[in-house]
This record gives sequence, structure tokens and C-alpha cells, in this order.
Amino acid sequence: MMNGQITYYDWVPFFNAICEVLEMVASDLETRETRLLEIAESTFHEDHRILTNDRIDPFSYIYALAQRNTVNQRQ
Repeated sequence: MMNGQITYYDWVPFFNAICEVLEMVASDLETRETRLLEIAESTFHEDHRILTNDRIDPFSYIYALAQRNTVNQRQ
């Protein structure tokens, strides 16, 4: 809430910044799977469901972030 008004889209800059990084990572076909896995490992705790996969795609990463499961996410 800002100045008594609800801010509905304050999440947009956050996800925009994430998409910019993911775009750079995904553009390198040789390292993208490894880098995406490293990013997911640094974002989520080791027991997060996304880390049970050998490969992670950008959409799965964003979906996992968008879930309101903050218990399994790191700062």
C-alpha cells in the first residue's frame, strides 16, 4: 500500500529483471541448462520440488518463483 492506495503491480520490475537475466542465460545454448540449474540452486532450498529435475527451463523457474511458497525460497 502506498499513500493509502494499494499498489497492484509492484511485482513487475522484479520479474522484468529476472526475465532479462534469464534471456541472457538462455541465449547461450552450450551453458544454459547448467546456468539455469545453478540459478535455481541459489534461489531455492535443496528440498524444493524444482530441484528434483536434472534440467530446468526458464518458464519452470519463473513459475516456481511466482508461487507463494516463500518457505522454500531464499532471499
